[in-house]
Amino acid sequence: LGASPDESAHWEYIAFIAQNWNLPVFRGAVPPAAGYEFHQPPLYYALCAPLWALLPVPLENYAARLVSLLCGLGTLVALFRAGKIAFPDSKIAETAVFFAALSPLHLGVGAGSNNDGLAGMICAWLLFWMAHAWKNGVSRRAALCIGILAALGLYAKTTTLVVSFVALTALLFLT
Repeated sequence: LGASPDESAHWEYIAFIAQNWNLPVFRGAVPPAAGYEFHQPPLYYALCAPLWALLPVPLENYAARLVSLLCGLGTLVALFRAGKIAFPDSKIAETAVFFAALSPLHLGVGAGSNNDGLAGMICAWLLFWMAHAWKNGVSRRAALCIGILAALGLYAKTTTLVVSFVALTALLFLT
């Protein structure tokens, strides 16, 4: 436990929310000082906090890892579904999921407690909805899902901004 990069700092963020039921304030801490991950958007940590508050030590750590693992699974599901929409008559979707599932980065992100898995899953579902809109035309449902996912991405990790921008731009060009 805690061997994954910055995992202990992510747990500190979750524990702060679970104990105080509000968000921490980032005070410019640098690693390894306490609170150096407090600058991260709060969605992953807020999702983990109820589990953290309910479970005993060290089960709360494993619960936070389980959330990351489930996000990794959700990423693979979204990737598969997007691939099947874009390339319905080929094995591209299966091949993409195979390589993504065995990627050391994907495995590492899913095995540790961090907000990267949630951000990756949000981006994968944005890809799915872009493929859906491209293949079937822009529906209100697709536009709404892209908008909601783009907003959730901002609360998960700021690196989702690039994919959100591409998804929202694709909506403009597809309408």
